[in-house]
Amino acid sequence: MSRLAFLVLAHADAAHLQALVAQLVPAGDVYLHIDAKADLSSFAALKEMPGVRFATHRHAIDWAGFSMVEATLGLMRDALAASTPYAYLVLLSGSCFPLRPLEELNRHLARTPGRQVIRYLDMRESATHYMRHINRRWFKRPMYRGRVRPLVLLDKAVRRVGNMLRLPNAWPEGVVPYFGSQWWALTADCCRYVLDFVGRHPEFVEANRLSFSPDEHFFHTIVGNSPFAAAADGLQPFEGVGTYRMANLHVIDPSLQRWFIEDDWPTLSASDKYFVRKVGSATGAGLVARIKQERLSATHSPEEH
Repeated sequence: MSRLAFLVLAHADAAHLQALVAQLVPAGDVYLHIDAKADLSSFAALKEMPGVRFATHRHAIDWAGFSMVEATLGLMRDALAASTPYAYLVLLSGSCFPLRPLEELNRHLARTPGRQVIRYLDMRESATHYMRHINRRWFKRPMYRGRVRPLVLLDKAVRRVGNMLRLPNAWPEGVVPYFGSQWWALTADCCRYVLDFVGRHPEFVEANRLSFSPDEHFFHTIVGNSPFAAAADGLQPFEGVGTYRMANLHVIDPSLQRWFIEDDWPTLSASDKYFVRKVGSATGAGLVARIKQERLSATHSPEEH
């Protein structure tokens, strides 16, 4: 089977991240980005794990900001620069965990070579919600990153006023905007196309730099307007607001906020998804142990489920 590259965005909970990586490395190499605001020493043990490569460049991640896209693009470049020929690059968060053996995921992807595992909807079908993400400017990146509290508060106030002004954002003409879940699996060839597109279209990058949550439309828009769209899971009908509706490989709670615990196992075990998000060591250790015992142990047979 072809080897996978797992691109993992993390910022905390080194204990859970280590448990996640331990499950990933038998199936692929892990390219790990740790938020530049986090203490890297907390993740030192991961540097000793085979198959783990830390991001060449670290970015300070801002909620709903372009920094998430920058970190993802960096991991993509790192993976494609490696000597290993990866079939797919799979984007995950540090709070994900496999629900099924990743050999099954590899076989699943191998059955349809060239398929792009990314679903999206046309943002123009949601003029009052999703289109607001791109047709006005959002100031999510702090101008001041120090710890002097008055300056922190001033920075927040200035950006809040900027957001309230609802300044128009210049979206590139002729580019259909698509929205979907941040977490996807794209072929290496598709990822090369993405990086090439980014290099050739600075106006697209700038339009996304001041958009809201670009990680949920940046890659989807590039793929959806590309020759790779024909092989993507692709365009879905608009059935209402909710990122969870566009989930590709993950079980995601509709609230996007709730963390899964062991009590959720009956629901999770009935899912055909390959990952669950969100799980953490503080509340989800029992769930992780249950998944490992029921699904990921060496004695488990996939045919049993």
